[in-house]
Amino acid sequence: GRMREFYQCDIDVINVDNLPIHFDAEVAGICYEALASLDIGRVQIRISNRKILSSLLKAYIPEELPDDQDADSLIGDAIRLIDKLEKCGIDAIAAKLVNQCYIQADSVEPLLKAVQQKTSDPELTEWRNLPNLVRTEEFEEGLEELSFVMKQLSHLPEGAIVADLSIVRGLDYYTGTVYETQLLDVPEFTGSVCSGGRYDDLAGSYINKHLPGVGISIGFSRLFDVLRQNGKIEMGQKSPAEILMVLPSEDKRDEAAQTARTLRERGFKVEQYHAPQKIGKQIGYAEKKGIPFVWFPPFEDGLSHEVKNLAKGEQSDADPESWKP
Repeated sequence: GRMREFYQCDIDVINVDNLPIHFDAEVAGICYEALASLDIGRVQIRISNRKILSSLLKAYIPEELPDDQDADSLIGDAIRLIDKLEKCGIDAIAAKLVNQCYIQADSVEPLLKAVQQKTSDPELTEWRNLPNLVRTEEFEEGLEELSFVMKQLSHLPEGAIVADLSIVRGLDYYTGTVYETQLLDVPEFTGSVCSGGRYDDLAGSYINKHLPGVGISIGFSRLFDVLRQNGKIEMGQKSPAEILMVLPSEDKRDEAAQTARTLRERGFKVEQYHAPQKIGKQIGYAEKKGIPFVWFPPFEDGLSHEVKNLAKGEQSDADPESWKP
């Protein structure tokens, strides 16, 4: 379901040295309101904080590791695997956590069960007693940050904001709050249409300042496709051209070009095909671009011009000086 090339609309807040946590709630709220205004059904933002999962994983990474491995890098690997949980399935991720992250096989099931915790409770009561949790300062900080953001978003409709521990975002630069957004009433549209999070150290890589930031991106290309499929956008034809001028052969190029000019002078939008390829290929090109008429200049001297209405499949003689669709 991913596109090779896409546009996205970003909302980012960056500050020098310190960025208040309330911006983490603000960008999520903006995203929700933007998507809800499109009238495409229920919008749900799933939110977490990477500090919580990092602390949880510290209980499952063994203390004794091969010389070429360290706990921090394995925690990063485990986070990236958990990010793929919904896409790859529990069994596949469980096997990789054992084989790649050295987590004991009998520990994987309770870990993944904990990771799949979801709650709408802004106090995060259930999360405060996760099994085998290493209660670090990082964990407490992450929990308080997430609880604060959830409370700041409590004005949104019920079910609009859900704390989901499996939301981690696979990119290493996220340091705290992370978001993913689903369109609950468009089941054929899988994956997130809007995602992001806090990145306290990313911008500082490019300038000699500490520049914490938080941002969220709306996948414009993916969202446009949802709007189109659900009839929210009225689509016109793909090409502005009304007529495709066929090129029968190279020695007919001048006549085809003159015919195209005559039609353009009469107000028609005409595209001339670029090469004397098979006629079927030229017609197929017009069909693909949604050009409604195909014009055939005389293939031989003495023959008349012809035009084909692709919608009706009808072809008839035509005079470029007087033809009307």
